[in-house]
Amino acid sequence: MSQTRPAAPAVFELVPLEEVSELARPVAVAIDRLRSTIEEFKAERTSAVGSLRRAVLNLGHDCPADLRADLARVLYWCHTEVPVSDITVAFGFHDQPSLLAAVGSVRTRATCEDCGVTLVASSRRQLAELEKLASTGPTRWGPQAMCSRCVDRRDRAIADDPPDDLYDNDAEVWAEGCYHDG
Repeated sequence: MSQTRPAAPAVFELVPLEEVSELARPVAVAIDRLRSTIEEFKAERTSAVGSLRRAVLNLGHDCPADLRADLARVLYWCHTEVPVSDITVAFGFHDQPSLLAAVGSVRTRATCEDCGVTLVASSRRQLAELEKLASTGPTRWGPQAMCSRCVDRRDRAIADDPPDDLYDNDAEVWAEGCYHDG
């Protein structure tokens, strides 16, 4: 069976180009307004971020020494628009690793898809990824929210290796590399 293509419209059925241009004019005007508004918001955001950065530097300078780590933790985890370098300098940390050691980790809304334990983030990037997974829920093909223990268990199962805790506690369970139900 051969395929047939739909017949092209006759020339007299086509709308004149002038009519199409006239119909498209409001769309072009709206696009121009949208671009202008976006540029205004970008300029406003840039100004606000600059003001925020100056405020953070002043805050760090004026902050009592005993509160610096706590305030750095709040800024690091809750205000991701503040660059890590600004927090490091403002609160007198020697370098970024020393800041990260001071701010520690934070609990997320995400839970392990296997065991249900609340997942912990140790960086802003990891926090963003886990919060995204928490809001979208588990997916079949996408990244999974899993704790390190379940990731290790899954990886060992794929590699057909015994879990450390099973092997350490009962080496006979894994006699000759095979698992026996006992």
